[in-house]
Amino acid sequence: SPNSILCPLWDNLNPAAGGSVWFGTFGQAPHRRAVVSWVDVPHSVTAGGQTRFTFQAVLHESQEIVFQYASVQARNASYVSGRSATIGLEDFAGAVAAKYSFNAVGAVTNNQAIVFVPDGGQPSSPVLVRLAGPQPGQFRLRIFGPPSARCVVQSSVNLSSWSNLTTNT
Repeated sequence: SPNSILCPLWDNLNPAAGGSVWFGTFGQAPHRRAVVSWVDVPHSVTAGGQTRFTFQAVLHESQEIVFQYASVQARNASYVSGRSATIGLEDFAGAVAAKYSFNAVGAVTNNQAIVFVPDGGQPSSPVLVRLAGPQPGQFRLRIFGPPSARCVVQSSVNLSSWSNLTTNT
């Protein structure tokens, strides 16, 4: 116990003492995602300097789950980087789980992401959609896809030399 749990940073955090927790949904089917963000939330133990965390859990409609860590390395060395936390997830019945770390020194760092892909599943491919542009003769491109898929948009004037316009990394 507990079953059916996501643990992006399961620790003694105290949002009542500061910071904020946000939830939102983004995107369009079949590439929607639900995001829970912990922003500048302090650890409940303040001795040795208050440790604050900013991280996210992102649930993709493709069933991939991403934990993203913006700020997890500050202040009290006993709590930074997931040192006193559990990071992982478990299904509703408690039959399938994935543990990334348990009280591990340096488990996560600032600007790190962890991607969980369903067992036996393959990450879905990125999708490129052409949208009308702001002016006649112009268009916009929108790329939808899972966080684990790298996508690069390239251009060419002669179909032999290509240059990168943008990437999702």
